[in-house]
Amino acid sequence: MTDQIDRFDKTPSLMPLRRDLLRRLAHAADEAGSPLRLTSFASVSPDGTPQVRTLVLRHFDPETMTLRFYTDARSPKVADLETHPEVQVLMWDPDHKEQIRITGTAELHIGDELADQLWSTVPEYGRGDYLTRLPPGSPLNDPEEHGQDETFGGRNFTVICVKVSCIDWLKLSAQGHRRAQLRWVGDEVAGEWRTP
Repeated sequence: MTDQIDRFDKTPSLMPLRRDLLRRLAHAADEAGSPLRLTSFASVSPDGTPQVRTLVLRHFDPETMTLRFYTDARSPKVADLETHPEVQVLMWDPDHKEQIRITGTAELHIGDELADQLWSTVPEYGRGDYLTRLPPGSPLNDPEEHGQDETFGGRNFTVICVKVSCIDWLKLSAQGHRRAQLRWVGDEVAGEWRTP
């Protein structure tokens, strides 16, 4: 669909692009091999320093326009989001030469019903990330010394839900770059073509 937009019509409707983006986001959350699944997740620390790291997109709900990620409650990004919940998520699709930049507001779920429900779906091999004795980013003398403490259970498991407010889409092409912006306010969506 985006290829048709790129090759032919100079002023196409944004509806096909919107449908394509939402479909691809849902696919990325479900498909381990999707180039959109590993995202650059940017926040601001309590002291105002920009922070960016790679997070795995775990789920996308097109009805509520919400992205879902997992992290450790002791991670510095949790303090970032508690102070400044505004985030950007950057995705790059090398096959389509498309950048998708998503702006939204993060909501943390720690020890609540959603976190407990999703913790029960995390496979055993994935639970170790949340069972380390030391918080993420702690200094170590030896990479093996962090160890795991099974008694933690799911108490460090944190779900980050990002309510999408804007998607900025950029397609690079020898036939001419294209850029568009879609904005959500409540149930309403508005969009416009932008200069690439």
